[in-house]
Amino acid sequence: MGVALDFLVGHFRGEGTWGEQAFVCRTRGELLVDRFLQLSVEAEGAGGRSHREMVIVHPEGETLVATLYPDRGDVQRFQVLEREAGHSYRLVFTPPGGSGLTPQRWTIERTLTGYRELYEVAEPDGTFRPAVTCTYERQEP
Repeated sequence: MGVALDFLVGHFRGEGTWGEQAFVCRTRGELLVDRFLQLSVEAEGAGGRSHREMVIVHPEGETLVATLYPDRGDVQRFQVLEREAGHSYRLVFTPPGGSGLTPQRWTIERTLTGYRELYEVAEPDGTFRPAVTCTYERQEP
């Protein structure tokens, strides 16, 4: 994979917003067989709102793909686009025609001490609105 997203390997703790609600997120990234990046994510918000997911980033031909497996809802495949080499990536989900799913994009940017993410969902008019924002700091395991 050339490990384009290798800065996501390790343990991270983040704080951000999920809709209007504050949340805390823990992410563990590990490289598997020198080709796949696995991200295990657990988020907890106020009032007991929680979410878990696993993301597998892998090469597919000449492209890079991220497959998201949530604890509930549909499995989603994102195309991974490099925005700034080794620093910023955009993951784009284009739903299959007739699926009723909404286009989404997920921007991940490296910071000095971790990374920042912005997860956006398309509105009916085609504009994107932020659904999740979070800043992560590297943590000891």
